[in-house]
Amino acid sequence: MTKYSILKTDEFNDWLNTQSPKLRTIILSRIDLISLGHFGNHKRFEGLIELKWLNGTRVYTFM
Repeated sequence: MTKYSILKTDEFNDWLNTQSPKLRTIILSRIDLISLGHFGNHKRFEGLIELKWLNGTRVYTFM
């Protein structure tokens, strides 16, 4: 199984702290799954990754 290191920027942490506690938990849980190699619903665009949720939330990251 591929494992990934997740690096969070200060900007990401600042943004995350503005989200509701429920949404913060959902996003952080998804990030934990990514570290194990499970990306869930996502699209890849030349190194850019769009993480998608059914409620319309989008988080963008890169590899």
